[in-house]
Amino acid sequence: MLKIPWGEYSEEEIQGIVYQYFLSLDYRVDWFHLEDKNKEKQMGCDLLCSKDKETIAIAVKKRPKSEDITQLQRLARKNYTKRIYLSVEKPTPSFRDSAKKYGEKIVTWEIGDFERLLRTEDQGLQILACIYYSNSDFVKVSVNFLTNLHSVTKVIDRQEIARNVSKPMPCLWQLKDLAVTMRKPVEILLSILEDPTFVKGVKSDASFVIFLKTLESLEWSMKSFVDIWTRMLKNDDSILRQTLLKYGNRSNWGDLWHFEDRVKTDTMYAPGTLKNHLGGLGKIEKKEYEKDEQKLSVSFKRRGIQYEPVPYLVNYIRESFLRGHFGLGLALENTIDQMFEL
Repeated sequence: MLKIPWGEYSEEEIQGIVYQYFLSLDYRVDWFHLEDKNKEKQMGCDLLCSKDKETIAIAVKKRPKSEDITQLQRLARKNYTKRIYLSVEKPTPSFRDSAKKYGEKIVTWEIGDFERLLRTEDQGLQILACIYYSNSDFVKVSVNFLTNLHSVTKVIDRQEIARNVSKPMPCLWQLKDLAVTMRKPVEILLSILEDPTFVKGVKSDASFVIFLKTLESLEWSMKSFVDIWTRMLKNDDSILRQTLLKYGNRSNWGDLWHFEDRVKTDTMYAPGTLKNHLGGLGKIEKKEYEKDEQKLSVSFKRRGIQYEPVPYLVNYIRESFLRGHFGLGLALENTIDQMFEL
């Protein structure tokens, strides 16, 4: 089951997600907590989002306590367009009672309120997609599997190439089927998301559902694959060693190592990892992307070619997510085929 472990994020990490969201909506965002903690006290908030004549002040706390009431009071005194106090966990009774006094001046958000806000814009949906992916069991299982597989290459005895190896056929067929379930649905979705007729009418929330359902499918398939793989090699891993010795220079092995590196860099939104990337959280340039797509459409039209601009979120899911995972399924499928061929 996909879920976001909001409670495991630090306050700064939550602030980073808020920062990137509003920055991507063309707000100027002053992140006082990260940039100037003295000014944070002076301004009464962790982040100040400004656009035109609008100012949105946001304070973020994991679990507001009695000692945080002072910040609440400072925030209430400031002349901002909107004042928001975001908490991840339920505040203490003393803080909650104080917050009621400022109900007309301060909007209190729980983390679920912010998550619902993220779902209203493509930029927020992309951020949510990154968060879901970073915290999925698919990623955890894949990284462990590929890390362990990589370590095998360092201890192979090349004399094993002459050893007779048994092929546990039921396991191999199961692994083959599961590798296909990781490749085929992604391949079908890619073809759908490349169909101009579908792309023209698809909505962002539908694209996001496609992403989540695909991630759930990959999660189940990868868990099942690794479970059978582990049982197959538990008593005798010579089939893996033989395959590596005979076919280790083929493209499928290179694709597996490449995916290992890729999945590690694509999971920066995990709790404890995000804190190391806060300075690199940048604006999601949706408007620039859409301008480029429109120019491309006009350019093709001049040459008599019909080109339908690809919606921003469709492009993100298709190019940044689906293509890489099609490659993983194909690489695993080819690896199992090599085991059959031994």
